Amino acid sequence: MIYPYLLLFFILIITKLFTLGVFVDGMTYASISRNLAEGYGSYFKPLYTLTIYNEFYEHPPLQFILEGLFFKIFKDHFWTEKLYSVIVGFLSLICCSIIVRIINKFENLKLPFFSVSFVLISIPLTSWIILNNMLENTLVLFLLLSFIFLLLSIYKNPLFSLISGLFLFFSFFTKGPVCLFIIVFPFFYFKKLPFKNILIIVFLLLVGFFVFIFNENIFNYLKVYFKNQVLNSILGHREIVGSRYDPILKTIKEIIVPSLFLFIISISKHLKIHFDNLTKKFFILSVFGILPLTISPKQMDWYVYPSFPFFSITISLIFRETFYEIEKIFKFRLIKIISIIILVICSLISIRNYGKISKYQEFHIDFKNFKPSSQKVVGVCPKSLINDWVLIALSQRYLKFSFDLNVDSIIFSRKNCNLECSKIYPLNYKNYYICYKRAY
Repeated sequence: MIYPYLLLFFILIITKLFTLGVFVDGMTYASISRNLAEGYGSYFKPLYTLTIYNEFYEHPPLQFILEGLFFKIFKDHFWTEKLYSVIVGFLSLICCSIIVRIINKFENLKLPFFSVSFVLISIPLTSWIILNNMLENTLVLFLLLSFIFLLLSIYKNPLFSLISGLFLFFSFFTKGPVCLFIIVFPFFYFKKLPFKNILIIVFLLLVGFFVFIFNENIFNYLKVYFKNQVLNSILGHREIVGSRYDPILKTIKEIIVPSLFLFIISISKHLKIHFDNLTKKFFILSVFGILPLTISPKQMDWYVYPSFPFFSITISLIFRETFYEIEKIFKFRLIKIISIIILVICSLISIRNYGKISKYQEFHIDFKNFKPSSQKVVGVCPKSLINDWVLIALSQRYLKFSFDLNVDSIIFSRKNCNLECSKIYPLNYKNYYICYKRAY
């Protein structure tokens, strides 16, 4: 059987794997990862540009380290960060299937293995996170791995929580404390487990979590990170974006897509909707994933994503009978053939889309064919570009440029700047050009 989530994964993500352009944050993370692979910066002093954030403590560095390995292996191509992100996203979907297997085995259910993955990939934010190289993608992979071993510690042996703690630390070392909400999950089993066992599970999880934190380099990095990012965000000393209630509203907006689809099928087929104790446990855990976000006045749409796999489990449990029907449909021979055809077509579309500009066309139309050789510090015209974070990200990722107002030998310029240059690239520019004051 071709699992439905695989079809959605190919339709929504594989077709866009080789397009040119990612969101500004994703470009930033890709630049840091590439720079690390090329010897600029180090694991505990990542470098964004030579002039701006030449020591980057805005986020923990684990994704930069892992993604840097991809840049070492595959070299610096516009698709390298997307390849990393797509593989990580797909591994997360596999983890969702493993979680379903564990729940089925120990809760005596027959939930189709693809159900949670299907719900997660059908949430619009999921494909956006994956295609834009966001930190939440890597965070969620390690969070799900941690949760797999947390479930095994509850259902089989408390010692599994040591491994759960290690993976929870890896999640934490990707994007901070937003992953820690799963620690409460063992307490939901207070009626099934002796309280002593619950405390042992949580204690061993914390032991596994803290193993690496007391490393001097890791501890010092996290100390700076908490001061610069976490504490200042909570106190409102950084940029204030959106409302404290945005995480709740954003979550409802995103999960309504698969929920409505499954609800319509359920009603049309007169299928039962479940909200038993197990479903309640996962719903409460999901809520624990978003409520702490309301503490901070700094809100971005993607901050809620770590809770989405658990909302996906909740939705799958609610509409479990609907998934039984979907599973039957996908076992038909005709559906299997159609599914294979769709996978092939999506693969061909992906190849056809190679190099197609998907974001920031104004920039890429001029520099799509530019081949950077090494890092360079350049001036800007007009000088206001020094504060344009999108252009800073684009110029570092695709040109290896770092902006500095005191440099005039090479100038990154907007088209309305009339500069005297010995050489210009590109000659037929539309929006931006590089002015070389002397021959290079």
